[in-house]
Amino acid sequence: MARYYYDKHSISTSYLYSNRRYLSGGGTAHVNRYSIVNVAYSFGPTTGFYGTSAMTMEQALGDALFVTDQTVYACEMITLDGDYYDCTTYGVEECDKTATDSKGAYITSVVAEDGTYPANGIQDGYWWVKGALAFPSLGLRIGGARKTTENGWGRVGGALKAIEKIWVRVGGAVKEVV
Repeated sequence: MARYYYDKHSISTSYLYSNRRYLSGGGTAHVNRYSIVNVAYSFGPTTGFYGTSAMTMEQALGDALFVTDQTVYACEMITLDGDYYDCTTYGVEECDKTATDSKGAYITSVVAEDGTYPANGIQDGYWWVKGALAFPSLGLRIGGARKTTENGWGRVGGALKAIEKIWVRVGGAVKEVV
């Protein structure tokens, strides 16, 4: 089977956030007074939700927002019990998150049998791109002159010619290289 060069790349994942909608329902939370919370938030199509003013729960006087890229929950203090606020929580907003993988940074090139990796896609946590046919560099003597090969081609009479077959002399016998 033929061997090819394959370029190995990292995988770059990007996200798109869409379909913002209000949440309903809620619950309770037991939050440390020194936990970092937000009192305001914003939204971007490539970032999702994000807090815009971080502070401790104590600085927020027990009324705060818990913000992740896909959800925003509000927390309203009921009581302070030592270092913890007992809060009522309720959903504010949520959104959908879609991931898209693409070819990332180049890592290295490897030689492998055809079909070992995809021609242009993901396998084993990397993005692979199939390249040129890998052919060994050979020294040849043709008509008394030394010739070399270039990726499966040899120069004969000034022109590059495809190498179709190779024979070698082993112990006096000529054998075809398969």
